[in-house]
Amino acid sequence: MKTTSLLRAVLLLLVVSSLGAWAWKNWRTPPVAAPASASVPDEGVVVINFHGALRCPTCLRIGALSKSVVDTEFALEASQGRVSWMAIDFEEPGNVHYREDYDLSSSNVVVLRRSAGRDLGWSRLDEVWSLNDDEPAFRAYVQAAVGEALRVR
Repeated sequence: MKTTSLLRAVLLLLVVSSLGAWAWKNWRTPPVAAPASASVPDEGVVVINFHGALRCPTCLRIGALSKSVVDTEFALEASQGRVSWMAIDFEEPGNVHYREDYDLSSSNVVVLRRSAGRDLGWSRLDEVWSLNDDEPAFRAYVQAAVGEALRVR
């Protein structure tokens, strides 16, 4: 009887200490340095996937498809420094100003035209949400927005 009680106590202690270690590892707040604001290139057309810290499958798909359009359809312009791609977490402390700068209420893609470190114009591509399940239409939409930004320069 004593052996069974002792064994139960040891197993219970093992389970409790394992749960405690798991909770410590997953729920403690690690020391985090304040992130610097993400800076966009001073020149050219910049395609930015703004997102939050938590990204749903649709957000991830929108980012991946948008990047794919830049990488494939604008490879020459990217190699010349005329087009660039970025992904920015607008929830990080140094990046929260982007919400107001580009009127963001959720994850989205923004196409900027920049010169001498200033925005000349920008387009928020709201239709990426409704087109994310139609890849050809999505790609055409993003490609048209980037192409228009290049032509306006």
